Amino acid sequence: HKCGGDLYWYGCYDSDIYYKQFVTQESFSHPAKASFLLIDRIFKHLEHLGILKEGMTICDFMSGSGRIPLMASLKGYDSVGVQLEPHFIKMCEDNKKFAENKIGRKLNFEIIQGDSRKLSELLKDKELVGITSPPYENSDVDGARKMPKGYFDKVGGIRHTKTLGLQIENPNNIGSQFQGSYLSEMLRVYQEAYKSGMSVICTITKNPTRAGKLRRLDLDT
Repeated sequence: HKCGGDLYWYGCYDSDIYYKQFVTQESFSHPAKASFLLIDRIFKHLEHLGILKEGMTICDFMSGSGRIPLMASLKGYDSVGVQLEPHFIKMCEDNKKFAENKIGRKLNFEIIQGDSRKLSELLKDKELVGITSPPYENSDVDGARKMPKGYFDKVGGIRHTKTLGLQIENPNNIGSQFQGSYLSEMLRVYQEAYKSGMSVICTITKNPTRAGKLRRLDLDT
């Protein structure tokens, strides 16, 4: 702990009803919603450290419903969200339009559909600060391969995962192409983020408990 700030933060999961006015009701159904209060605290912390400055672009390369880039644009930053799954791409776009109608102006929020393991191909040269929330854990699928399982959600009768846009039933989706382990695939994502020129990568991790066992996602990450 060398950042000079508080080691523990409190109140990051209190009521964030103020911020909820900027997102659609449908987006509440996303299985992995980052707390608006926590996102706001991260922005303020990075600003305090001088890491996040005016003119920088915030990139969430596993953007889910787009809360992080949306918050960034509401604060006046340019932002980019990267997401593969079409359903969540639409959720990001709907949230952007909803917020723009609410505040009466356009937001500098770009949504890119693509595979986060190819970030360096997707992102142009920008001074990027990465803020993202990775998926949870590995799980055997059909006994043949391992892939992130965390946050499975039923949307239109199809299972989706939170961040990499995995859709099990679709043979053309990444989820059907996974050959490596959870850690090896996530390593590829972070390597691509580094290659994309991100000066800082801030990750939001939660240590889940499954079958009575604590998974140290923070240490894995």
